[in-house]
Amino acid sequence: MINQIVTVIVPTYNHEQFIVECLESIKEQNYKYIELIIADDHSNDKTVEKTDGWLSKNRERFIKCKITVQVKNVGTTRNLNFAIQESEGTYIKFIAGDDLLCNGALTELVHFINHESNIIWVCGQIIPFISLESEKRYLRPIPNKRSARYFQYDAKTQFKCLTIDNFVPAPGVFFQREALKNGFDSSYRILEDYPTWLRLTKMGHPVRLLKKPVAYWRRHSNSTSASAFGKINTQYFKDNLHAIQKLINPDLDKVDTFVRRFVKSKESYISKQLIERGNEKYFREASRLNKLRKAIDLLWIYDSLRKLFWK
Repeated sequence: MINQIVTVIVPTYNHEQFIVECLESIKEQNYKYIELIIADDHSNDKTVEKTDGWLSKNRERFIKCKITVQVKNVGTTRNLNFAIQESEGTYIKFIAGDDLLCNGALTELVHFINHESNIIWVCGQIIPFISLESEKRYLRPIPNKRSARYFQYDAKTQFKCLTIDNFVPAPGVFFQREALKNGFDSSYRILEDYPTWLRLTKMGHPVRLLKKPVAYWRRHSNSTSASAFGKINTQYFKDNLHAIQKLINPDLDKVDTFVRRFVKSKESYISKQLIERGNEKYFREASRLNKLRKAIDLLWIYDSLRKLFWK
């Protein structure tokens, strides 16, 4: 339905450098019916001040718009849940305050999800980029051609793939409201995406891929994933470990030998080296292993080997 309201939720935390550019990318969308909610998690810079100034000049562009500010830092999941409760849209799109929407993204996503039968969440491609002094350097779109095929699988198979690696890029995801009726699991402080992908596929809801870019994903040292390795943010790894133990381990007896061994190895590595020891040496080693894992694409290895081990 092209006249249904899309709620765009912009979570922010110390995004004063990027927030206006993000909001401009939302304002320039060719989709008319947008509810805008900026959800600030107690920033200690000028994010809220800049957002208020921008809203005062652009409020009329939107069906509704507001900014919510936490009185203390509550973490990503609780901040987003508060915004979801405040929202009214038929569809929900999250875009971080340091990322950007591509031109026409909301229109493309609304059309796509409405043409997919019985689908409550979809994902578009995202384009990572690095801001240099005088230009932006754009990287290859995610997912790539190889990992794109995982979006064609049924929910059960997608869940198994997700136990190996998170192939769904969060900035590209678009939800029917039904998918988030219970919000995000707040037992995870900063990791809202991966546990939600596991939960939805486990419940029988596959994700489908729109093969068009919908968001630009800014890569910088203060992003959650980058700071996890670079600044020794153990909470990121604690949330990942929690997801393994809560959502994956109870069903390990239902998956093949390769998946089982990989998950247990990952769980052991995170638990013993990244959390219990938690020193810089092991985080640097983890960073190198993470780059290697991305380079060889474990999903491709899994797809090849699963025929040998599938139960």
